Parts: sequence; structure tokens; C-alpha cells
Amino acid sequence: MPDATDTSVPQIAVAAPPTPWRPIGAVLATVAVIVVSFAASLLPLAFLPAVSDGLPTSLMLASIAISQGVMGIGGWWLAGTREGDRCKVLSLGPMRVSVGGAVLAILAMFVATSAFQAVRSYGLGHDIFEDMRAMAPLFQGAIWPLSFLVVACLAPLAEEVLFRGFLLSAFGSSRIGFWLGVGIATLIWTVLHIQYKLPALLLVALMGVIFSMMLRWSGSLRLPLAAHAINNAVACLYLMFFLKP
Repeated sequence: MPDATDTSVPQIAVAAPPTPWRPIGAVLATVAVIVVSFAASLLPLAFLPAVSDGLPTSLMLASIAISQGVMGIGGWWLAGTREGDRCKVLSLGPMRVSVGGAVLAILAMFVATSAFQAVRSYGLGHDIFEDMRAMAPLFQGAIWPLSFLVVACLAPLAEEVLFRGFLLSAFGSSRIGFWLGVGIATLIWTVLHIQYKLPALLLVALMGVIFSMMLRWSGSLRLPLAAHAINNAVACLYLMFFLKP
């Protein structure tokens, strides 16, 4: 029986953070992975013919695949360092929302991005597919199955593991706060797409925020990963059947 005269404040158990990484260390580690992935993506250029009108589609695809592969492996490896539990660090557990709720969230993503693109196209007169034309040859030749696999599967997996999985978890478990982490992770992810023009970069940033909100709402990386893969798959289908180089 507890002592009635005991006036000490009861200790409240605090759950251990899901990641041993702190924000600054996670940001530096993420940037390091990106630098290594960029350097690795240049390796196919060693096979570029001395005289060439442009980068062959096979080498372009190899460069993308290497870059995304390094990012994914880097994020997966970092999540397990410092005695981290990869499943918890990357939020790989089941969603705490229903399948129907997840479907509605993905539909809401398409509504938001379509509205953004409609404003660009009909309101501002932008060519909303301008930044995609360079990738059209990847999906209009013999290597289209590999291109689809890399862009619609490997890229979403690698980027979600590194950015929304590893990097964002370091902010979500710290005093800095989840939403500041969303801003930093989205900024770095947007810079990763620096080859796009400003309007397309704004769309990338919007999607980064949406994927982060999906993670927060569902409690699992599975939802933003699925949304990212579906979005990329739709883009791949458009490049295959509608957009000419």
C-alpha cells in the first residue's frame, strides 16, 4: 500500500524515441548519401561514346537507377545504425487508418496536384509537361519495362526511405518538431530535383509536404510510399502513350 504521506511527484514513463539520430546528424548523413548517390550516378558516363549527340537512353536509365539505388540503400543502412530498429525508425509498421481512408488520401493528393497544374496550365499558360520531355525516350523504346520499374518502383522506395523514413523520423522525435522537419526534408528533396524549372519545383515541394502529412496521419511509411509509386506510375503511363520527346 502506498504511503499516504508520500508527496513526491509520480514519474511518467516516456516512450523512447523511435530513432537514435538527432536532427543535425540526420541532415548531414542524408546530404552525404545524396552526394555519394550523385557521384555514383556519373559512373555510366565512363561508357559514353567520345562523339555523341546526347546521352543514350540505356546510360540515362543506368544513371537514374544507380542514384536511386544508392539513396535507398543509404537510407536503409543509416536507419539501422546506432542500434536503431529499422522498422521503427522508418515507420514500416501497419497503417493506423483503413484501406478506404488511404485510398481517399491518395485521391485527395491527385486533386491537390491536379488543381495546382490546372492553375499553371490554364491560368498562367505554362507547359506543365516541359520538364518531363527529356525522360520520354525512356518509355518509348525497348527498355520501357526497366524504365517503369526504376521510376515507378525504385525511385519512390529509395526517396521515401531516405527522406520521409530516415530523415523525418529524427525531427519527429525531437524538440525541434515534426513540421520543421517537414520543411527541411522537403527542401532537401526539392533541391534533389533541381533540374526542373521553378513551377515544377513548387509542385515537387507540394508533394513532399503531402507525403509527410500522409506519414503523420497514417503512422506508417506505407501510405506515402504507395502514393509516391502511384503518382510516378501515372507519370510513366503518360510518357509512354501521350508525350512525345
